[in-house]
Order: sequence, then structure tokens, then C-alpha cells
Amino acid sequence: MTAVFDEPPGDAGDWSEEQWRAWLAEAPPDPDTGRAHPLTRATSSPSGTVLGAAMLGLQQAIYGERPRVEVVAEADADGLDLGAVDLDAADPAASRLTLRPESP
Repeated sequence: MTAVFDEPPGDAGDWSEEQWRAWLAEAPPDPDTGRAHPLTRATSSPSGTVLGAAMLGLQQAIYGERPRVEVVAEADADGLDLGAVDLDAADPAASRLTLRPESP
């Protein structure tokens, strides 16, 4: 069974945005090519996935890596034995915390 879809009006302002979205969402594929209407959202294809990954890699090559988000929380540690703490103010990623195993 083939559904019949209305053609869009001659003046685009005659339809509301909701009517346009509904028409685009329900647009049948083109009988000649079998493809969906060019204005509908295309699903992901393998070539599109590769192209998107290449574009993201190019962005990283040009602008550098995105900054990593670090979450820092301060807490009271009165009476808490943290073990050996070696803080490196110049390079916080190099800081180390060594915890001793609990004794039974």
C-alpha cells in the first residue's frame, strides 16, 4: 500500500514549522533513486562515520587536544592517616599517595 503525501505549498510561509517537520519526517523515498528526501535527516553510514572521525582528527591536529576536566574536592582529614603523600605543585599529575595496608 502506497501512502499519498501532499506536496508542499508554493509559498513556504503557508505551512507552520510543525507541518514542515511532519512532511519531511513522512516523505517517501524518491522512486527514481530509492533514497529518502534530501532534506530528511540521514542515518549514519560507514563512510559518514569514517569521514566524521577524520574531521575530528583534523580538528585535534589543528587546534590540539581538548582540555581534560579535573574534579577537585577538598575535605577535612582530621585524624585520618593518609600514608605517604608526595605533592608536586609544578606538575600535579606527578603527585603520589601511598596507602599502607590495614593491619588486622
